[in-house]
Amino acid sequence: EGKALGVERVVPALFLFRGGVDPGLAFVFQGLPQATPPSLLYPGLKAQKGKSLPGPKGAVLGARMAERHGLDLGSPLRLSPEVELRVEGILEAHGGLADNLIFVPLEALAQALGMEFPAAEALTDRNAQTLLRLDP
Repeated sequence: EGKALGVERVVPALFLFRGGVDPGLAFVFQGLPQATPPSLLYPGLKAQKGKSLPGPKGAVLGARMAERHGLDLGSPLRLSPEVELRVEGILEAHGGLADNLIFVPLEALAQALGMEFPAAEALTDRNAQTLLRLDP
C-alpha cells in the first residue's frame, strides 16, 4: 500500500514556464486542483499578504517571484489571450522552490494551454495506487 511508502495523497499538477527555464528569471506557473493548498506539497508555506490558496480566477505567488517582478495583490497575470488571473496572495519567503513559483488553479492553466485535464476530478485514491503501482 502507498501509505507504507510514505505516500499520503496523489496530487495532479501542471507546470508552465514562460521566459525560459531558469526559476530566477522565468515566470513558473504550477497548476493545482481547486482547494489544494500549495502547503500540501511544500510544507510550512504561509501567506504574507492575502490568501494562501488561490480562488478559481486567482493566483498565489512565492515571495521571490512577487519581489522580482514587482507584483502585488490585484496584479493581473495573463496566461493566454483568454485566461487572465489576479494575484490574491503572496507567500512568506520559505527558502525553497516555492519562493519562485506562481500557484494557479489547474483548470485555468489547462485552459490557457488548450488542454482538457480531467485528472483533477477523475483521480481517486484507489486508481492512484494502480497508476503508481504501489501495491506490494
